[in-house]
Amino acid sequence: MDWVTELTDLKHLLEKPPYEISGGQKQRVALAAVLAMMPKLLILDEPTSMLDPVSRVRIFDVLAKIKAEKKSTIIVIEHSLEGLVPLADRMVLISDSELLLEDETHAFFEKTQFLLEKGVFPPGVIRFFHELRQQKSFNGK
Repeated sequence: MDWVTELTDLKHLLEKPPYEISGGQKQRVALAAVLAMMPKLLILDEPTSMLDPVSRVRIFDVLAKIKAEKKSTIIVIEHSLEGLVPLADRMVLISDSELLLEDETHAFFEKTQFLLEKGVFPPGVIRFFHELRQQKSFNGK
């Protein structure tokens, strides 16, 4: 329990009743409960939904540590890509039960125009560089 409460930054909350902790802390508690079982495969569905930006960063920090230290396979279903992109080895786009795109993260986002057509909005910096490439090729340079 020590390693998981330290990993999820929950040690200081061990003595608090559940009704005194925030939504983000409750989500970290739920994640810690699963991690304590040391699964080889972890599937998370919208782990950062309804969290404030600071709590989102903390969840992705925990996932990064798990990936690095425990070598677990982590599958995340997420609409918010900002925190996920740096962690992901591969990305999959599924729409209406159909696999539309699957590739290594860098190659996945090379298909920015396709993603935009499908209603997927890559993180701002990726869209920015995509637009720069489009302008460069439009201007003939």
